[in-house]
Amino acid sequence: VQELLGAGYEGRACVRDPGDPAKTEFLAKLAKEAGCQARLSFARGDLLEAGSYDAAFAGCAAVVHAAAVVDLSNKNPVKVVEPSVRGTHNVLASARKAETIRRFVHISSVAAILDATAPSDKGYFTEEDFNRSSDPETGDAYGYAKRVAEEAVWEAAASAQFDAVVLNPSVVLGPVLCKAHTKASVVNVRNVVFRRANWTPHHIEFVDVRDVAAACRAALETRSGAGCRFILSSDA
Repeated sequence: VQELLGAGYEGRACVRDPGDPAKTEFLAKLAKEAGCQARLSFARGDLLEAGSYDAAFAGCAAVVHAAAVVDLSNKNPVKVVEPSVRGTHNVLASARKAETIRRFVHISSVAAILDATAPSDKGYFTEEDFNRSSDPETGDAYGYAKRVAEEAVWEAAASAQFDAVVLNPSVVLGPVLCKAHTKASVVNVRNVVFRRANWTPHHIEFVDVRDVAAACRAALETRSGAGCRFILSSDA
């Protein structure tokens, strides 16, 4: 939101309850401090409710779909899969109804790319790869949900009035703007700081949330990006 407002866009931020200051106040403050509060409004949307994004998308030129449940525990697969899969279908249906949408930017994940069953000599993954091994039964509902949701976007873009760009970030870290954000990817850092976790060293890669925001803007503005996936990850 900050990136797009700074670039001169008018935005509608979707939350389940636009009247909840915990979910909107920090964005409203951010816009006010930048002197562009007139270009930010809030709209209601619930991933599990068909048609709930119809009003939010009316008259808009593009959608950045960033909503999902991030939970790698696999304790409640339905809680992860339903918002990603059914939720993405609902968002896409509202985008179709709007008729004015020309680009759909979907934030997926490297979890939709990294496949544990790939040959061990492969050595690397690219945007050509899809994670075909993950599912709730194998203990990775999140990877499954991300891959299936992304496939829904590509299927919709093939027959809709809009094209699509998909961003596949690794673990996203960066400035925390509200309390809810502390339960997102940065919870890994918080748990280490407060000694709430037994940190087991393992290979993992990160990306700065500000770089993801810049990629969202580029995905909206770059004509040649249509139909492409982009892995977002640091090189360190």
